[in-house]
Amino acid sequence: GYYAAVADDLLAGTGNFYYVQRLVSSIEQALENFRTEYLLKQANKELLRTQSIDPLTGLYNRRGYFEYIDKLIEKYKKKDVVMITCDMDRLKQINDTYGHSEGDIAITTVAKAVKAGCGKNGVCARFGGDEFMLTAMRSDCKRELPKIIGDIQTYIDKFNRSSGKPYEVSISVGGSYGTVSSTEDINELIRSTDHLMYEQKRLKKTPQALFGNLSESTVRQAGKEAAEYEDKIHKIISSFEKRTYFYMSYIDFKWYIKENDSTPKCMISSSVGPLRAIWLSGAIHPDDILLFTSFCNKISKSFNEGITQESVSLNLRLCEDETAEWYNITVHFKGSSSKMEELAGVIRKLNTQEIMNIEIQDYYTTTDNPILFFDIISQKLDTYPDKKFALIQFDIKRFKLINENYGEEAGTEMLHFITRQLSNYCNANQVSARVSGDVFMVMTPYED
Repeated sequence: GYYAAVADDLLAGTGNFYYVQRLVSSIEQALENFRTEYLLKQANKELLRTQSIDPLTGLYNRRGYFEYIDKLIEKYKKKDVVMITCDMDRLKQINDTYGHSEGDIAITTVAKAVKAGCGKNGVCARFGGDEFMLTAMRSDCKRELPKIIGDIQTYIDKFNRSSGKPYEVSISVGGSYGTVSSTEDINELIRSTDHLMYEQKRLKKTPQALFGNLSESTVRQAGKEAAEYEDKIHKIISSFEKRTYFYMSYIDFKWYIKENDSTPKCMISSSVGPLRAIWLSGAIHPDDILLFTSFCNKISKSFNEGITQESVSLNLRLCEDETAEWYNITVHFKGSSSKMEELAGVIRKLNTQEIMNIEIQDYYTTTDNPILFFDIISQKLDTYPDKKFALIQFDIKRFKLINENYGEEAGTEMLHFITRQLSNYCNANQVSARVSGDVFMVMTPYED
């Protein structure tokens, strides 16, 4: 607050020294309030920064990236962007052979390369242990995509020539571009770039068989030129609506379903409604049966007791042809006087990014946020100062090779399996987390 006074009034006469003291005290209190407010703002700003920034590279983490992208979409509505995914080659080999400090140098080198390629009008992030994402606004995306990839590779080549390290830093790259107006558009671009990146990683396994005696620079140049045609592929992929729509009127209890090539097999030509068909098929993943039952109960409750929410949504796995595919089911209700009269919904396959987010949050860990994990550790130590705790860290042997040789599904299943084992092992006094890539940590109390 403020204290206003006239000096002559305060100093004139006897006994006015009390008012001078009040003035000084008020000024001191105002300064202290200002200082406290400033420190609080700085603390909140630092907290937000640590939640959004990768501490090793200084780039955004996954959370920070999507927060930035959401603001970008809100500001520009529609924008042409270039998207590039980089995945490091042989990082685990560098860590195992030369130590994690050298692995950190390799990681920060790629981070600097991605940042150099990004420029001012873009955002780059470290998505995981050795995966980086770059999204840049460009007016001529078709021309800029190969240029940015070239800039990133040039930075890495310069490091390899001048660093004197006993290893070489190498990356696999996927690139695409398009006009984005929603987070779903971003996710589609991520899926496209991930596919191209993993395809390049697979091709690196047998370079001589594919390219004969061509030099690496020739192969790289060919890859840059091929990237120019990626927009044609992206347009073809984007032209398909891989969704199944259904509708039901509770007046005649008749279902209407629009089937297509992406419709789950258990729903095709079914004589019952889509949700009933899914249940009767036995295709629901065992871990998702309770979730699906609860989902159906919410729909029944909306019909019997009235509408309490406009829609319900569920992510679940359907096991068809011995493989589990992730789907999202969203159902919207319509009625009058809170009584449901119509039901409309959509079933669609989830893309790679959505699957990753679901499994990290719901299945892989007690908490997928390393900062939150370490906060929990601090709370435990403060709450039980006399108790002893052990901190255990482990990673999956040859996890990178599993993903590359057998596909992401095999890696996903392995992470899922380890998480289930941790869930069975950990009790209320223990906490576990997947802190990055294939690295897990467990904190448990112990006695001598």
